[in-house]
Amino acid sequence: MGLGLWQQEGMVKAVSRSGDRSELLRGPLIYVIVLCAVTVFSWRSSAAGLMVIACMCGGDGAADIVGRAFGRVKLPWSDSKSYAGSLAMLLGGTLVGFGYALARLRERSLRCMLTPLEAVHSLS
Repeated sequence: MGLGLWQQEGMVKAVSRSGDRSELLRGPLIYVIVLCAVTVFSWRSSAAGLMVIACMCGGDGAADIVGRAFGRVKLPWSDSKSYAGSLAMLLGGTLVGFGYALARLRERSLRCMLTPLEAVHSLS
């Protein structure tokens, strides 16, 4: 797609801002590489890795929605990024990260509560 070897104009329009396939070789490619690397190296071994994935996904989704709707004032160094989208990235990633952390804490506390019950159940 990005190199033009695979023609998928609908996918190019959905993923890029400008409709130019070479844009896919910049931001979207880096995003996918980071997500894949974090997933491969820390999917089951690190809560921090899952937190990175949660923050990236939540923040990126919020940035896209808010940036397209309210992103009239652009950043000085990028014509395609806005203050609204950048703030949404920060807030969306933070909220999803905190949500994930709270879910992990709740799961851990539930696991601690269930462990004695499981032990009693295994004796019977």
